[in-house]
Amino acid sequence: MSFKLTNHIKQHSPFQAFFSEGSALEFGVQPKQGQLEPYGKDGTNFIVSFLPTVYGKPKIGTLIIQTEEMQWTYEIRGSHPHYKIPEAKGGRLQNQMTREQRITAMKKQSEKKNFMRTNLNATKYAEASPSRDSPLKQLSKTR
Repeated sequence: MSFKLTNHIKQHSPFQAFFSEGSALEFGVQPKQGQLEPYGKDGTNFIVSFLPTVYGKPKIGTLIIQTEEMQWTYEIRGSHPHYKIPEAKGGRLQNQMTREQRITAMKKQSEKKNFMRTNLNATKYAEASPSRDSPLKQLSKTR
């Protein structure tokens, strides 16, 4: 937040700006010192900052700007930004099948696997393998 302040008289005056004791430490003011512009001019620009570190109750501070002749006192209330709960928008994974993938999956599901044929073929290939003796070969050798 920023605001402009002019002196109450028509001449420059040195000033000091600070927060009083007991004010929340999250408040700051710039500039802390300088020349306050005279009455009738644009005014000296003051910037008040509020940098909370955690959410909680609102913080209050007392800003004091003083010259030799005058003192201005402001009650500053710091509020937290409204917290908005994050919303999930879509997933990171593409978990939807395309039309073609669904058709292929349905075809595979409808095809029935012949386990007997698969087992017989596996036995044929195992018997043809020269490196191993199948249990059937071992039985025939012993008879």
